[in-house]
Amino acid sequence: MANIALTEQQYDEIFKQKIVMPKFNLGVMTYNILSKFDTLSEEQLLKQVEDMYDEVEENELKLLKAETQFNMRASDALYHQEISREITKEIASSKSEMAHLQRELELQKQLKAQKAEYEIIAKAINEFPSQEESLKIIDECAEERECFEVKSKDDEIILKQKQLHALREYDS
Repeated sequence: MANIALTEQQYDEIFKQKIVMPKFNLGVMTYNILSKFDTLSEEQLLKQVEDMYDEVEENELKLLKAETQFNMRASDALYHQEISREITKEIASSKSEMAHLQRELELQKQLKAQKAEYEIIAKAINEFPSQEESLKIIDECAEERECFEVKSKDDEIILKQKQLHALREYDS
C-alpha cells in the first residue's frame, strides 16, 4: 500500500471514528494457564497453548484487517479531500467564467442597442436625398428662379410698354 501522509488532525479524526479492536490481554491468559498448570495433563496443556496461539494468530489477523481498514479509510479521506479541492476550484473557475460571460453579454446588449439606434438614424438619413441630389435640386431651383426673374422682368417691361402705349393713346 502506498505511503499516506496525514496531518495530525486527520489522524485524530480517523481515531475518533473508533476502529474497534478486540481486547487481548496476554497476561491474563498466561495467568489462567499457569494457575491450571498443576491440574492439567500435558495433552490439555498443549491444547491450551495451541488455543492461545490460535487466538493470538486470530488477533493478529484482526489487527492486520483493522490496519488495512484504517489505511483504506485514510486513503479515501485524502482522495475525497482532493476531489473536494478540485470541485471547489472548478466552482470558482465556473463562477469567474460566468461573471466574464455576464460582462460580455452586457457589452453585446449595449452594442446591439447602439446598432439599433444607428440603424434608426441611418434610415432617417436615407429618407432624405443625397448631397449631390440636393445640390442638383438647388441648382435647378436657382436656374428656375433666374428664369422667373427674367420672365418677371420681361413681364414688367411688357406691362410698362403697354402702360406707355396706353398712355400715348390716351394723350393722342
